[in-house]
Amino acid sequence: MIRHAWTLLAWLQCVALLAVVRRLAWSALNRRALADCLHADIAQRVTVIVPVLNEQARLAPCLEGLIQSGDEVAEIVVVDGGSDDRTAQLVLAYAARDGRVRLISAAPIPHGWNGKSWGLEAGWQARSRSASWVLTVDADVRPSPNMVRTLLATARRDNLQAVSLAPMQALGGGSAEVATPPSDARLAGLPLRHPGDDGAPPCRRARQRPGDATP
Repeated sequence: MIRHAWTLLAWLQCVALLAVVRRLAWSALNRRALADCLHADIAQRVTVIVPVLNEQARLAPCLEGLIQSGDEVAEIVVVDGGSDDRTAQLVLAYAARDGRVRLISAAPIPHGWNGKSWGLEAGWQARSRSASWVLTVDADVRPSPNMVRTLLATARRDNLQAVSLAPMQALGGGSAEVATPPSDARLAGLPLRHPGDDGAPPCRRARQRPGDATP
């Protein structure tokens, strides 16, 4: 009985080891493929839509990362849902630094719309039709300079019409800040979508239930 138990344990360890080796090999191949894509010429351009509401304290790192992106970012459309802090002034300061940054007012939010959904809709309507892709980004995201180019490279490599990125989560508290992988409870997706021939918007009307916050 004991011998069988040790044999089973050895088999389980072998299976686990093979799974780890397979994952490491896949990650290495994927990184190499993406590195090749990043050095390739990417002709397509992206409109980045950032819906905001009272984001003065969190928006600067997001815009800082986006303006460091290359020519693949055609424009950065910041849609303000009616902030009463200095969010608008912050965006205008970045617009003075980089002509790709635009501030769009989406206030007041129409009846029957959720605040963020309306911000995305307003950004969609205001986007430049010269861009082939639309990327939506939350104000608290801190994008790296290569984020948009990596998404485009992935979409082109795999012949995709839409890509969604789940970023790492930084959990701050007191003097400590912990970076964790996204879980089901903390998933923050960044969808990159090709508009397609129908021109359909990336969001639909979202009826706001009583008590819902308007972000």
